[in-house]
Amino acid sequence: MWTAKLKMKHKESWACKCARKHNITLYGYPLTFYNDKNKDYITSYHVIYGDEKNKKAYLDEIKSLKQMKYIDIEGDQYIFSYYVPKKETRLLRNVVPGLIFSKPIVIKPDGWEYVEVDAEIEGIVRRI
Repeated sequence: MWTAKLKMKHKESWACKCARKHNITLYGYPLTFYNDKNKDYITSYHVIYGDEKNKKAYLDEIKSLKQMKYIDIEGDQYIFSYYVPKKETRLLRNVVPGLIFSKPIVIKPDGWEYVEVDAEIEGIVRRI
């Protein structure tokens, strides 16, 4: 088994931009991925940490995003599905079946995103 730990400035990510803008931290897990010929869809679960006023402003902003297809908010947690046009790059678009998100994705108020994934080498090699 191998582990990849990534720290990145994800400049195209609305979650990273909004976390920075509203000074909040997000913890989350991707749940499903699907696509059609023009768009890729990602469904995820997030928990928000920060000042109540900032969390509310963040949620108000992301609810109005044009690419947001579904969002269900319960307190500081939400499940959402959004699309990404094929022309944009996204880390999650390139996820290979068999990867395990061993820790939640963390998006900090400074705009950095942290991702840790695990996989068995043999299982991944067979799928490529």
